Amino acid sequence: MYSFLRKYSINVTGTLATQLVNSLGFLTVAAICSPLIIGTFASILACSYITSIFFTLRIEILAFYADNEVSEKIYFHMASRYIFQASAGFFTLFLVTIFFLKVFETAELPQVSKAVLIILEIFSISACLAGLSLITTVFNKRGQFSELAKVRFVVAIMTILSQLILCVENASHEKLALGVVIGSVSAVLLLKETRNLVLMFTITREKVIAPAQWKFRLSDSVVQLIGIALIQLPIIITSALYGAEFGGYFEVAQRFSQLPLSVLATAITKLTGDSS
Repeated sequence: MYSFLRKYSINVTGTLATQLVNSLGFLTVAAICSPLIIGTFASILACSYITSIFFTLRIEILAFYADNEVSEKIYFHMASRYIFQASAGFFTLFLVTIFFLKVFETAELPQVSKAVLIILEIFSISACLAGLSLITTVFNKRGQFSELAKVRFVVAIMTILSQLILCVENASHEKLALGVVIGSVSAVLLLKETRNLVLMFTITREKVIAPAQWKFRLSDSVVQLIGIALIQLPIIITSALYGAEFGGYFEVAQRFSQLPLSVLATAITKLTGDSS
């Protein structure tokens, strides 16, 4: 009983610290960015949370409740194969596109290039969010709560630091998005446990069973999608109806007003392994 309470206290404490860093860090970033930039980035981030569902259809959640070790490995391996391959591909495409658009953009195609860049931002962040969901689910499944807390804290710290450094002189939503990607990648590069986990998933060749044999229910993914959409849609709808600048004010006000409650509530809900 003592061991159980100790592990969960580590998780809750670590997640509390992470949420404080996320919330206070966001307000700090918002202070050096215009409302238009914050509103645009908030909408991009909200869309990324929703689209991250489609990277794995949340197969890792099924692995968390798997009855046996074989099913668990299959689910985790299936999720990891697509996540980390997609993450590498989208991150590379994201950087190449930024370079290409900045160098070769013409006056006739500014809106097209902006739209393409935003789409790439969404999918790059989505890949990172999906990867983090898998990593945190594995640590939660194994009861490695100290590693779980480290991952979340490193991601939060490195994301905020990256965004502040990138935006200190000339802020943009592209730089804020790049900060999210840097924060996610940092968790893999800086933490030994996470590196070993990524290597295990990317190098190990587990037997992949046919789709017809998956103990997979599409309804589980639909429920996950609806739940995340209900949380993320307000900022998207607000920005769409009243403009990104108004959305920026809305996002800052929402974060500030919900700070005391969200810190504790999120710390408790994170115990389930959900990264939304």
